[in-house]
Amino acid sequence: MSEENIVKVIGFDLGHGEFSLTEVSMQLGQEPQTIEINNKASQITAVGKNKDGKTIIGNSAIMQRDMQSFDICFKQNPLTSSESNKRSIHDFVKAVYKKLIEGRYVEDPSNTYFFVGCPSGWQAEAVRDYQMMMIEAMLKNVTIVRESRAALMHAKEIKKIRPSELTKSVLVIDIGSSTTDFTWVINENDNPIDYGKNLGASLIDKAIFERTLNAHAQRAELEVIFKQYPVYLRRCEFACRINKEVYFQNPDAYAYGDTDVTAAYEHVQRMYEFMPKVNGPIMEEILNESMQELGGKSWKSTFRDHLRAVKQELEYRQIEPSKILLTGGASRMDFITTICDNIFPDSPWIRDVEPEFAIARGLARWGRIDINTKSFSNEANQILDRDLSGIVEKHIETLLENQAKKIAAGAVNKGLKPLLIQWRDNEISTLEELESKVNQEIEDWLNGVEASDIITSELNNWLPIVSKEVEDRLSDLYEEYALSRAALGITKFQLNPKTEEISSSIFIKEAVIDIDTQTYTHGVGTGAALGGALGAIGGGGVVALITAEILAGPVGWAALGVGLLGAALGASANAKTVTQVTKQERRDLSEQDIDEEVKKQREHLSQELQKRFSVDSELKKQLLQKMSRVLEDAIKEKVDKARLLIASDDI
Repeated sequence: MSEENIVKVIGFDLGHGEFSLTEVSMQLGQEPQTIEINNKASQITAVGKNKDGKTIIGNSAIMQRDMQSFDICFKQNPLTSSESNKRSIHDFVKAVYKKLIEGRYVEDPSNTYFFVGCPSGWQAEAVRDYQMMMIEAMLKNVTIVRESRAALMHAKEIKKIRPSELTKSVLVIDIGSSTTDFTWVINENDNPIDYGKNLGASLIDKAIFERTLNAHAQRAELEVIFKQYPVYLRRCEFACRINKEVYFQNPDAYAYGDTDVTAAYEHVQRMYEFMPKVNGPIMEEILNESMQELGGKSWKSTFRDHLRAVKQELEYRQIEPSKILLTGGASRMDFITTICDNIFPDSPWIRDVEPEFAIARGLARWGRIDINTKSFSNEANQILDRDLSGIVEKHIETLLENQAKKIAAGAVNKGLKPLLIQWRDNEISTLEELESKVNQEIEDWLNGVEASDIITSELNNWLPIVSKEVEDRLSDLYEEYALSRAALGITKFQLNPKTEEISSSIFIKEAVIDIDTQTYTHGVGTGAALGGALGAIGGGGVVALITAEILAGPVGWAALGVGLLGAALGASANAKTVTQVTKQERRDLSEQDIDEEVKKQREHLSQELQKRFSVDSELKKQLLQKMSRVLEDAIKEKVDKARLLIASDDI
């Protein structure tokens, strides 16, 4: 999708307790603008129907006295939510959408894109179900984004968190009405590991309600009314929430218990006054009393235990957060920062001055970036599909040449030279034993760490050449999408593909098309004998190729000056007998003879390896396909990870 086709990007923070919306233009750098519903920027997540059957939402639903049905705090995990809660979400979202249409925030539904938040701890299945619920409630173009990601995006764009800190680790703590989510972002990765818990601030509201009701002189009468008319129950719970929030705005004012919060109360049927009692001593008791929903533990201790569990996990991974981002309206509770300081003394925490709007603003920002990066990615993929294979083919001969030289040197030095010395010194008595040992030594070396390291090292030395050309091919897209090269890592573009997938295609024998062992005829019958013997020892593939070249190369054993050996080999090959060579003949090989032959074999083997991979069209095709695929995956992964860094100007 292109930018000119996008009319609106709307961030929708549908919280368990409150909701807010923002809109943002597609132009990077423009700040999200608050959308007011019923002339309020942030308000209670409430829905109901009045006596005329009209759906009322937000604070208006609280204020109207003729409500026939009424519900608050109904956002739940779709996998465990009741049908009643699901109906409330459907009616609420549909009514919000209608308000957006009426306010002309949505003029062309097909070109308006919604980004709706969800708790970070929700499973993928729950996220999919939630998206379907949004679609059924009229939000056709909708993407679900984990709320901690949105908060992090907002903090990054308002420079509360520097991009350099994102390259390390940032811990996000999102404290909402229904859940508390812990998310840490590691090394720019926008797919953090989430740790979500059903620890919501609404449990505190409920405790205030229960304490107030239990102490009320007309408790029995109120219980009957609450059962018959749940709307009054919801209003009283809402009053508890308001008084809790007012308390945490200035807890020192109520610290000694001689002053109570009196911000909200409810007249139930104009007969009974329900005044939630909140002050410092009462709040301290509530925060430290056992709660059935928390397995008999208190709210404070549960939060502390969860944060300690996060710390243990990070320590296991050897991670120290560079910063802690607190978000969600409930993050204003003063004891939250105290606990963070105690458990993470070396990780400073930050909190937005308006945490209740951070998610909605972050969702809008995320949406803009998401659309830009997806469009960029789609066009980049088209370029890669067209050009990447050609780029790889253009430079692959350089890679194969360098790898072949190193592999040939290693194989000869490790698999031939030591055994020639042993053969000379009478530690190996027969040619058959020599052949077997050379074959085994080379095979072990090729399948070992040293050969793998050589292949990978040469591959890593080669990748910047490809990376530079990829950068050049994609450069025109950067300006078109206003994406920072630094944000995508292009200024120091280092692909990190799964090099073992490429390496295994080149020289490891199991991954290579079999190369038939060839018989060479050189010297006094030596090549034929050795070729036949090697064929009997068996094995196609690179090991067979290398051992064939070493044992029966164009220079041949006769070049070592061991004429009797060549004659003996020629005579014995057809008879398949074990040929003994005298001790004196072995001692005819000097160190210089061995070094010169090793050098010749190394050079020849390098050339032969390059030749085989150049002329074998099927092998080369497979290698090109695999390398192109792995490199393309690496580039796509780099683009996907760029969301949190795009458009940063201070990397």
